Amino acid sequence: MINDFTFGRVLIIGDLLLDCYVHGSVDRISPEAPVPVLLRAKHSSVPGGAANVAMNAAALGCAVSLVGLVGQDLSARELRHAITRQSTISLDYLVDDENWVTITKTRVLSGRQQIVRIDDEPLLL
Repeated sequence: MINDFTFGRVLIIGDLLLDCYVHGSVDRISPEAPVPVLLRAKHSSVPGGAANVAMNAAALGCAVSLVGLVGQDLSARELRHAITRQSTISLDYLVDDENWVTITKTRVLSGRQQIVRIDDEPLLL
């Protein structure tokens, strides 16, 4: 087993995602359609995809260079902010593209049950 991961820099290349979670409770069904009505209690977000791998490597003590594509949108700003909580991750190689939508996966949960997942992704034609 490796006891110390502070041996150098790790390069991580991949899809950068923002994983969002909306937590709440469902006590009734909507009168407009047969769907649950969620009373939102809290919202949180964490790095996903390759950004999650970078966070895990940094937590183990690795210095990380992260390479990936993000948009110039709110999700990208939130993702960058979340990643900078780990000071050993370099964001120097992130590519900002104004025509790209930062991939965001929002999970809506009531208690421990996931009700729906909403994906925001670029439409590739």
